[in-house]
Amino acid sequence: MSNTAFIRNDPAFVAQRYNELAPRMEALERRIRMPEGFRGRAIAKMRLSRGDRVLVLGCGAGPEIPDILDNIGSEGAIDGLDLSSASIERGKAKCLAHGWGNVRLHVADAGKFVPQTTYHGVLFAFSCIAMSAQHEHVMRHMWQYVAPGGCMTVMDSRMPWFLRWARPLAQVYVNRTYLGDMRIRPKDCLSTFGRVEDYSEKWDSFYAHTVFKQ
Repeated sequence: MSNTAFIRNDPAFVAQRYNELAPRMEALERRIRMPEGFRGRAIAKMRLSRGDRVLVLGCGAGPEIPDILDNIGSEGAIDGLDLSSASIERGKAKCLAHGWGNVRLHVADAGKFVPQTTYHGVLFAFSCIAMSAQHEHVMRHMWQYVAPGGCMTVMDSRMPWFLRWARPLAQVYVNRTYLGDMRIRPKDCLSTFGRVEDYSEKWDSFYAHTVFKQ
């Protein structure tokens, strides 16, 4: 297989890779130059309310937690799932340090996880691409746990339109770091659930797709 080919991920391989990346995730994120405050603006599109329940898929060490808590307050609850035990341990330490008693983080395969409740918001936190080729299965599995009136949001990054020609080179980098197929379009699957609301920044390279359940 060429270096530019998509690595087909299986959960065990993804878990191993992200255990290795866990100490370096913040440094890797700085390389992609995400606009400051993007997470908060994207999460605002979920229209969460005080007391809501939110499920974060691919939560890592929990960089989305503060912005979600700003919306749902201490009355709400967050469940976070990640395949990487190292990332979850870092996230639990952060929760303990900040006193976030309404956040529960789990080492789990999202495609097999069976929640005990439904959620007002299900968020793929820069994780949908890494879940390929299982991403559509995970999205359809988790859609059944979105409460009526709630939403599913995919928040991720992609090559800006004027750099699409460099996607094969970028795929090499992704293969060595985050994993996943840069060609996938999460919106295609989301659109089978309902009308998708789009939000993007920085030449469309950071985006959020949201669909609400009727």
